[in-house]
Amino acid sequence: MAVGARRVETRLVLGMIKRWSAVMTEKRAGWVRSLLMCGALLGGLGGVGCAVKTGAVLLASPAEVEVACGQCLFHLPGQGCDLAVRVGGHAYYVDGVRLDDLGDAHAKDGMCQRVRKARVTGEVRDGRFVVKQFELKPAGENR
Repeated sequence: MAVGARRVETRLVLGMIKRWSAVMTEKRAGWVRSLLMCGALLGGLGGVGCAVKTGAVLLASPAEVEVACGQCLFHLPGQGCDLAVRVGGHAYYVDGVRLDDLGDAHAKDGMCQRVRKARVTGEVRDGRFVVKQFELKPAGENR
């Protein structure tokens, strides 16, 4: 399929979804937003496996995401320093790996000083990213 035709088709589908979701109840509209976020993840993360489960996003195969201190670098609300990931443009606190597990957070290349890359699997559940697999890339490989 030609690139131009694909863009037109995508715009038509998104337009139909937008009109359809405008007349739905808020609960159903939330499901549509989850579905659209899943589509953004598939496009933005290079074909990562993704499934929609009533407001949750699942990264079934390892995907490269940004990780850092949620409060210091991703500007999430909270006290102290806690690990967070950025998936599909949204930052989430992490369950399953602690900031202290990754070394000194306040060192020159620590999680409170710079955004790093990691390969992860897991899912967003209740507004938090629940890690199943987490591999932090060395500081030199984060560009």
